[in-house]
Amino acid sequence: AVLTGANRLLGLGQGREELLDMAGRIGADVPFFLHESSFCIGRGRGDMITPLRSTAIIWHIAAVFNFQVLTAGVYKALRGPLNTGGGLNLRLTDGRVDVKMTFPEKLASLVYNRLEEVVLSRFGVIGDVKRLLLGEGAIAVLLSGSGPTVFGLVNTREEAVEVKRRVERKLTGLKCRLLVVQTMKGV
Repeated sequence: AVLTGANRLLGLGQGREELLDMAGRIGADVPFFLHESSFCIGRGRGDMITPLRSTAIIWHIAAVFNFQVLTAGVYKALRGPLNTGGGLNLRLTDGRVDVKMTFPEKLASLVYNRLEEVVLSRFGVIGDVKRLLLGEGAIAVLLSGSGPTVFGLVNTREEAVEVKRRVERKLTGLKCRLLVVQTMKGV
């Protein structure tokens, strides 16, 4: 958003390819935000984006923790004992994508984030909240990037509000804030 806004406000005249190149240098997941689709497949480092056409609105409960997880440390750990193939060998999804995805049940079998191996081993509280979300009705729960935020998929706004309410009652002592959020309607 900052790249697009600065380009427009300052009249820089950068084309789409230049903005995508800049975004990729900032971070592997940044090019996604230059696309107008709420659903995309990221390949390569995550910077080769293929937008998906979907009109789905998917509801989530996001658990936002009040501490940081350093991404560089997570990636470094993946280069270590967790990675048996030499090099980084990182997959954020299991490779199967249903381009007609419209319901969280279809997405539940697809969500995967290899970074969880490291993050959950170092921050048990994140795993505790994941289990709470699943136990209270989320269809699937996944770490967002390298964390610490996790999100749980649900079918409706009403379910999201109810799961959030039940989890909040059980969160005594856990340092996170729960939010009900949705994807923007896809294109």
